[in-house]
Amino acid sequence: MKADEYLVLKIGGEVFENNSILHSVLNGFMPNVNPQTIYVIIAGGGRRCNELRSQYRLDPQAFKNESTYHWKAIKIMGQNAKFIKSQVDLLFRKSNSHLVTQLDRVKYKYKNVQFFNLYKDFKKRDALSHSWQVSSDSIALYYGNLLNSPLCILIKRQPYLTINNEEIKEIKASKLWDHIKIMGYFGNLGKGLVDPMLPSLILKYNIPVLILDCLEKRNLSEFFSKYPDNFDDKDLEKYGIAIYPE
Repeated sequence: MKADEYLVLKIGGEVFENNSILHSVLNGFMPNVNPQTIYVIIAGGGRRCNELRSQYRLDPQAFKNESTYHWKAIKIMGQNAKFIKSQVDLLFRKSNSHLVTQLDRVKYKYKNVQFFNLYKDFKKRDALSHSWQVSSDSIALYYGNLLNSPLCILIKRQPYLTINNEEIKEIKASKLWDHIKIMGYFGNLGKGLVDPMLPSLILKYNIPVLILDCLEKRNLSEFFSKYPDNFDDKDLEKYGIAIYPE
């Protein structure tokens, strides 16, 4: 494996808004970091972004103001990254982690675990649409592409994928469009398995996504303990829900 390989992770709001769950995730992740991998952590929006979505639904000029809501949500994500970093500092005195605000600083810093307060950097790039179709899922994958991350990890609370009453552990990104209710559309904003933009970006960037259940600590710990040196990327569904770029 090459030195300085990046792996982008998104930690969802339902994870970090429960301290016991967050601490369990961090205890499964931090002791298993690979010294040659740089982990870039992006936080979800959580409760505060859900409140923004509620305001949006009630806003008579919601369409006109969608960009404003979008950037407020991105700013909240950055603040949440700072909070998760504070919990790492609480649990691990020598955590080898750092908080960064710009992509070039992500590449410059030598520490293994980098929490990304991305508001300024993402606003400067202004690369994705200003809509609720773009959430932290797609933003994590966007930065995964910029950093040449071979995989994007989404850590969520009890994710599940059911098609025709059958639980599915792997799916092609192109097939998600056949099951639009799986994604967080319209009245289901923020509640789907992934945001509506993600399947298109998986295909565009050719990067698979693995969704890990924060409550499955054994799977989470096993994945990070094996990645990347003893890891088979054809076996993603062993650990969670795999979405492949096909």
